[in-house]
Amino acid sequence: MPALPSRTAVYRLFDGDGTLLYVGMTYAPERRFRAHRAQRTWWSQVDGISIEWFTTRYRASLAEAKAIKTEHPVHNVHQTAPWREQQRADALAVSPEARRNRSIGLKAHAAKARALSALCKQGSRTGKPCGKRNSSGSSTSRPTRSTARNANSRALAWARFSVVRSA
Repeated sequence: MPALPSRTAVYRLFDGDGTLLYVGMTYAPERRFRAHRAQRTWWSQVDGISIEWFTTRYRASLAEAKAIKTEHPVHNVHQTAPWREQQRADALAVSPEARRNRSIGLKAHAAKARALSALCKQGSRTGKPCGKRNSSGSSTSRPTRSTARNANSRALAWARFSVVRSA
């Protein structure tokens, strides 16, 4: 895997009147400008470019977000007020069925975790380890996946035995 470049650029594209058209961030400005030229209809308006270099991508992303928020470039979409409003609207527009399925999944996961925890405690009473133990014998980590499968099998066998026995 190739190493990441050591510097990241934040660039600003201006038209002939000095109006800010676009703010972007890239490792390779020349390659990014070629992509803009091929993909963006507004590229023909670009008359000036300024490039500011940063030592980390994180600092460059902060500078880019601040520039978009404060300088209001004409053609940026991300990080603008309408974009944020659309993101919020999209998040709220989740269907009731999707919300229900999400909560069912979370409830099922929580129930499974409780059952495995109970089985782990039950296993420690029978002397069977359910997770890593420290010198005092108490559990120091969660059960492994294979231990959880074994615990599920024991739980199912125990449930079958309990049902047969109570009948």
